[in-house]
Amino acid sequence: MESVTAKSPPTSASSMSMSDVDMSENSLSSSYEPPAGLSGPSAILHEILQTYDHRVRPNFGGAATNVACSINIISLDSVTEITMDFGMTILLKEYWNDPRLAYGNKSHLPYLGSGKDMIEQIWAPDLFFANEKQANYHDVTQPNRLVRIYPNGDIYYSMKLTLVLSCRMNFETFPMDMQRCRTVVESYQSTDNELTLEWREPDAVVLSTLIMLPQFSVIPELSHGPCTDQFYTTGNYSCIEFSFVLIRELTFYVVQAYMPTALLVIISWVSFWIDISQAAARVSLGVTTILTMTTTTTGYAGSAGLPKVSYTKAIDIWFDACLAFAISSLFEYSVVHYLWTKDRTERQRQKVLRKNNKKFHFPSTCLSGPDNESPNRHHRHQFRSATSGRSTEYTVAIDENKPDPRFANYNYGPTYRPVRNEQYRNNYDNETPRMDSLDEDVENGMAYESRNHRDCHVPGEKEHPVFFGLFKSSSSSSSPSPSQGSHRSSKLLALRIDQLARVLFPLTFLLLSVTYWSYYLSRRRVSDIL
Repeated sequence: MESVTAKSPPTSASSMSMSDVDMSENSLSSSYEPPAGLSGPSAILHEILQTYDHRVRPNFGGAATNVACSINIISLDSVTEITMDFGMTILLKEYWNDPRLAYGNKSHLPYLGSGKDMIEQIWAPDLFFANEKQANYHDVTQPNRLVRIYPNGDIYYSMKLTLVLSCRMNFETFPMDMQRCRTVVESYQSTDNELTLEWREPDAVVLSTLIMLPQFSVIPELSHGPCTDQFYTTGNYSCIEFSFVLIRELTFYVVQAYMPTALLVIISWVSFWIDISQAAARVSLGVTTILTMTTTTTGYAGSAGLPKVSYTKAIDIWFDACLAFAISSLFEYSVVHYLWTKDRTERQRQKVLRKNNKKFHFPSTCLSGPDNESPNRHHRHQFRSATSGRSTEYTVAIDENKPDPRFANYNYGPTYRPVRNEQYRNNYDNETPRMDSLDEDVENGMAYESRNHRDCHVPGEKEHPVFFGLFKSSSSSSSPSPSQGSHRSSKLLALRIDQLARVLFPLTFLLLSVTYWSYYLSRRRVSDIL
């Protein structure tokens, strides 16, 4: 507020009584003659200001001066969340009565009007905005102030102001929040024993219909009334307040925040339809989704212009939930991939051992029987499929002309090598195309049985683990090994988890979305905040 310079005599206001002031005014007014050249309103103003002291309130020493106010909100200029304030341009109107300015029937005019110069010569309420951060008068093209003095002493004073006012904002439900911003007007100098404030009805606070904000809509019903008297060490001060509600528009946040993150979550579900063995594709999709989600949420938090509050906002819950879904999709694949490949190491080790023992050698002492007499003898051995239960016969050719150097000390001449029986070749080639070698037969769960040499063992040589699964009776080899059964069940479990995730993830996300929006939209009621 602009300062006011005293121009009246230095007489102490406290030493004057209202009777002294009235007697002085009556005596002077009866003998007052306007200066030459003054007439009409100028003469009246000159007359009533001759004995007027603007430092003394009306009814000094008597009842408190009543001041009525009304406000026209011309525009809401900005709402800044990070500093929790808003700007607006208003017309502040004040009404009070000052008997010292009554001029009766001295003029036929309904009122005497003036501007800034007049308000500096009369008493005016010392009002201020309690939550004001910044305020400016408007002086283009002339100071925007108006004073009207009515014949009975009523005073009307209005001014145009641009204010920046603080507003206590709560962002727990952001961006579905509603902010109630208050404006408090009170007296700065006069206590409630000297000045009382009230709203001038019926148009106490009027909101312009042209107000439009990009991110908010304003509720046209404004609440106003007296506020609790402000108590300071210097006394109690009368105050009035009004408030309005700002409802945040959701369209921007749905398009820029909610839809992109929801689409990223949906994209992360694509990995459930990618083959489990395609680790590179599924991992890269999951990692890319998580990184994009993190970039989106971090960038939005930096550009939203919100203060760093200590509580969790509604949009933070949404972002965290979407990020959790993306991470869960990647975690689901880690579990599925583990189940799919958990016995790969064991199978690779067995495969290496089978390659190292691809050719079998047996001592000649194990080759007793009528078939041992031929120089190139063929012995029949039986394999039983662990999956189908069929018995398959092989002929093992013994070539005595190619001794194995591993059995040189034992004088074991013949070398065993598996040869497929012609009968098996004719009967099962079309049914079991994978059984092209002994190595593949063993790998696919075939049990080997030698009809002529079941108990043959090289003296002094430790039996290789491969032979434990190789030389078994037909009865014991008819069922799959525990490791193979576990492998098949693990793969089946991995497939079932993938199939379950295809349904469970979308349903869970849909349930979360419905719960989220139902809860926060139910809190978006104007009646709860007014």
